[in-house]
Amino acid sequence: MSSIATKYISCKEVLAKIYSDLNLGSEYRLTDMIEWIGEAMEHMDATVVHQDKVVDLTIKEFRAKLPCDLYLVDAVQHNQFAMIYDMTKGATSYHTTNAETTIKNLYSKPENTYTIQFPFLNTYFRDGDVRLYYKAFPVDEEGLPMIPDNIYFKEACLYYVMFKLKTADYNTGKINFNEWQAIKQVFNKTADKAMTAVSFPHPDKVKSMMNRWMRLVPIVNEHEYMNYFSNFQQKI
Repeated sequence: MSSIATKYISCKEVLAKIYSDLNLGSEYRLTDMIEWIGEAMEHMDATVVHQDKVVDLTIKEFRAKLPCDLYLVDAVQHNQFAMIYDMTKGATSYHTTNAETTIKNLYSKPENTYTIQFPFLNTYFRDGDVRLYYKAFPVDEEGLPMIPDNIYFKEACLYYVMFKLKTADYNTGKINFNEWQAIKQVFNKTADKAMTAVSFPHPDKVKSMMNRWMRLVPIVNEHEYMNYFSNFQQKI
């Protein structure tokens, strides 16, 4: 397995190349493209190196909204003391190994515990402030998810989007089975090359990553991004 990729680009750059190479128009939904790139990552068992972040949250009426780029929780503090996850409310997939150890080994009074029901962190005190230490999914300045900056990885994403588009054509009889399978095989070959160039985690973590990826897809301005892609095409 190769070393972990440390350089990332916005999926917007990949989307621009997809629109350019496939000569796509505005009839194709941008949010579908972002979702398909996430699916391509899942098929390749790919993820990214998450960033350590700290944010102060204001609790109102027993809860605070969690950041949309949350991947895993490292710790939660209230009044400079560590809060404990309330396991009586069920297990959670939002904690790192260190946090899970703390959850299992420490006992705390109810007012010092919390639960997570995304998109909210819930507490047993009505109002106050907590500090959240967490692993964040890398996003660009517009909140769009970022992906490994690797040529094979980007090509695999492009071919997977092409495969998804041609799946619709196959389902409506516009192309035959052999043509559809040929595109799928190109994706598989390109994905194999990408998988030797980027380090990958356990498949369970990839599935969790995919679920969180879709939370990062914002309500996009389709017209604004089509202008961006048009300008991108003129530069290449």
